[in-house]
Amino acid sequence: METINQIKYKSDNPLFDTLLLSFSLALVGSGFAIIFPIFPKILEPMGAGATELGQLAAVYGLSYTIFAPISGRLADKYGKHKVILVGMQYRSTSTSV
Repeated sequence: METINQIKYKSDNPLFDTLLLSFSLALVGSGFAIIFPIFPKILEPMGAGATELGQLAAVYGLSYTIFAPISGRLADKYGKHKVILVGMQYRSTSTSV
């Protein structure tokens, strides 16, 4: 697997790249928002209720709060496109598991 320093990408159209990454991030981020309203039906057979759903939402928000500044610093150091691509790769891998 490549490290973040090994990723080489040079674009002829940075506006297109930015729009494509923005659309991809919106699509990836909408996954949680789409499934959140049906979580009670998914958790019900597992014996989980509103408390566990609230804890799940809190952990999601907490992890976002912790890693957003870290991602920002990495983006400043390595470039935003690289960090976004690596983050999306991790997100898609964790979602598929």
